[in-house]
Amino acid sequence: MVSPNQSERFHDAHCHREASVPAVRLVAASDNPMELSGIRSEAARAGIELFAVARTGPELRETILQYQPDVVLAEADLPRQSFMDVVAEVRARMPKLACVLFDRIVPDCVIGQALRMRFAGILTKGEQEPELVMADVLAAARGEKRYSESAAVRIHENTSPGDRQPKFTDRLSALGDRQLE
Repeated sequence: MVSPNQSERFHDAHCHREASVPAVRLVAASDNPMELSGIRSEAARAGIELFAVARTGPELRETILQYQPDVVLAEADLPRQSFMDVVAEVRARMPKLACVLFDRIVPDCVIGQALRMRFAGILTKGEQEPELVMADVLAAARGEKRYSESAAVRIHENTSPGDRQPKFTDRLSALGDRQLE
């Protein structure tokens, strides 16, 4: 069964391609060619212009700077440089760049970092239909925030009443003394 929120997002993804709005320019990054092929076909179905794909962090950085996309959809751990590190570098030149993290496993420390870096979305692969991922890309281009169900639950679990930001630990502070040795 599709929830009302999912139905609305599905409708958004398919209605936007018929509207006379400028195409959303997307850059995607994954080290998995099959993932990139799936993203390419779903983007085309949703009317999203996939300008380029990247397979490594440095390639993603250069692609973003060259194509100036509206949205970047990428996995956290790209070879040779993480998505987070790439975003930290390019945000000085492109402060309004909408970044959507899209990965199978998203640890709490990565969710916390993505929130601190004002990511437009944190999506867990396999939690929603591919067309809903593209609806989330369209939402990110409009300045909206989107989170997969598991990311939203973990954000909620790490937020106390009155907090402005969830309290996620970074990677090293989550380790004990023995693990740090």
